[in-house]
Amino acid sequence: MKIAVIGLGFVGKAMLDALTPHFAVVGFDIDPAKGGKAKSLTEAVAFADHFLLCLPTNYDDAQGYFDTSALEETALQIASAKNDAVLIVKSTVPMGFCSSLQAKCPKTPVLFCPEFLRESSAKEDAMAPSRIIVGAAPIHEEHAKNWGDALCLCVQNEAPVRYVSLEEAEAIKLFSNAYLAMRIGFFNELDSYAMKHRLDSKAIIEGVGLDPRIGTHYCNPSFGYGGYCLPKDTKQLERNYLGIPQELITAVVKSNATRKECIVEEALSVLKGKESPVLGIYRIRMENGSESCRYSSLDDIINLLKERGIFPIIYEPLLSENEYLGCLNDREFDHFVSTCDLILANRIDALIAPYSSKVFSRDINK
Repeated sequence: MKIAVIGLGFVGKAMLDALTPHFAVVGFDIDPAKGGKAKSLTEAVAFADHFLLCLPTNYDDAQGYFDTSALEETALQIASAKNDAVLIVKSTVPMGFCSSLQAKCPKTPVLFCPEFLRESSAKEDAMAPSRIIVGAAPIHEEHAKNWGDALCLCVQNEAPVRYVSLEEAEAIKLFSNAYLAMRIGFFNELDSYAMKHRLDSKAIIEGVGLDPRIGTHYCNPSFGYGGYCLPKDTKQLERNYLGIPQELITAVVKSNATRKECIVEEALSVLKGKESPVLGIYRIRMENGSESCRYSSLDDIINLLKERGIFPIIYEPLLSENEYLGCLNDREFDHFVSTCDLILANRIDALIAPYSSKVFSRDINK
């Protein structure tokens, strides 16, 4: 088995690292800075027989759907150039996409193997996945089994493996992320209630979590969910429900927007009456340890503040720019702290913790 990983974002890079010790593997990305061995798609096609497609599928708000154009174009290009190609879609797609792609290249097996990687620990998750899901049409069950066996060779745990249909695999991906978003939304709304009534969120959440059916995992309140996956996946799932009765998925999407409004209003209430207050945002990244700032929920917080005429000062050393979303990015921490009257921090770490008297956060693990 010779494998080409097409697209070297955090998913593709993690899979490349996991596969390389066990198989002949090349990586390719249109951005040469990402370091793929293959210098062109043609070179990758000539080398491999299995193609792991890890291309971005951003949610198009105007269309109300994932933009799968680059993914489909690349898949069809490979299928037309290589008779023995096996396409393994890793990108998140709307339900029905892979069956549609299979119909467009009937002689080329199309598998869907969803990723469940956290951006802050993608390599670790790729090496020890929670589960391996491989979707395929019935005619390609053997190819699905071969790919599942290949992944089992690469992981360091005994991850459960499930072989399902293409659309079932697509559904597993979207419903998994929708559940995580729903859980985040639930504890955020619990925290909003506690915040308004001046109750101890941590005490309530710990008491709720003592029920083993609920547990104490994944329940730390935040400024809303963000990142690359949860916002777009919940919107896509909501779109897939057209014509099907549902309330919950739509509520999850709306709840996240409401939470951000609540955070902004509460933070501004702390500054009420203060003349010309200076508001700060400590870190754009979503979680401690993350090296990514993209699609952060703090983006929406900043924009909501700007709508109210407040342009916060930002401290985010991961950003090289002096401005972010039209706001100053002050990379001098001491100056940032001394300048701000109130600092919004989605997560508390050792650097900001000593300044708790001027920090607004809902992090119960601080």
